[in-house]
Formats: sequence, C-alpha cells, structure tokens
Amino acid sequence: MGFIRRRNRRKSGSRIELPKLEWSRAGRAAGALFALAALVSLLALGLDQPVRSIVIDGSFQRVDAVEVEEAARGSLKGGFISADLGKLRKAVEALAWVDRARVQRLWPDRVRVEIVEQQAAARWGEDGLLNTRGELFGAACGMCRRNCPGSMG
Repeated sequence: MGFIRRRNRRKSGSRIELPKLEWSRAGRAAGALFALAALVSLLALGLDQPVRSIVIDGSFQRVDAVEVEEAARGSLKGGFISADLGKLRKAVEALAWVDRARVQRLWPDRVRVEIVEQQAAARWGEDGLLNTRGELFGAACGMCRRNCPGSMG
C-alpha cells in the first residue's frame, strides 16, 4: 500500500491581493507634512534671535553680580530659542557661594537668572563650610572664619 502525499498547493483562484494604494492621496499627505516641517523650522529659525541682555536677581551678600553675569555669558551659546538653559544654570551654580539658580527666558530677547546664596552654618576643617542642610561647600572667607562655629572634619 502506498502512502498518499498531500501537497499544500494553492488553489488557482485564491491569490492574496494587496489593497490598492491611492498614490495621489499619499503624495498630497507627504507634501503637506514636508510643508509643515519646513514652516516650523523657518519659524524656529526666525524666533532664534540673539540674547541681548541677562537679568540677574537675588540677594548679593557674598556673590558678585558681575561674576554671575560672566559665568552666564560664558555658557550662553546660541540664540533665544536654542540656548541651553540647563547648561547656563549649572555654570552659575558652579560658583562658590551660589546654592541654587533658576534660569528662564523672557520674551523677546532676555534671559533671567535668579540666584539663592549658600547659608554657611559651620566651618568644616580648615577651609570648608557646611550649609544649613549639612552639605559641604568650599568657599571659606575671613568673615565666616570669625562668625561660624567650628567643627572637625
């Protein structure tokens, strides 16, 4: 007795047909998306004007406003829209007596930098200081050596 082999054969009338694509409609949609992207990029390019001034706010007891402005100008690259405000904030916060900095854009061509100074609570070793949260920062000055209580570290 012979084995009967069945083969998977396609039936002649059952072809898989892909749906018809309306090329004119797809072309219009792609053209509209391209036009929208071009419009957005031209608008961003037109709005990205140079920053004309930096406004600096905060209580300046130990930080000099000129020093903050120099740090801000040194890290400010690009225009009003393309400026990296996070990089600018980190550059200002890297100054010795700056605890926190808040940076924002002011329409149409200004950047505002608001700083909060460190509050020294105690000395730490020879030239370190502790702020009110117990964090060490190294900005010792003559006034703090006289006015801050000492601590061994």
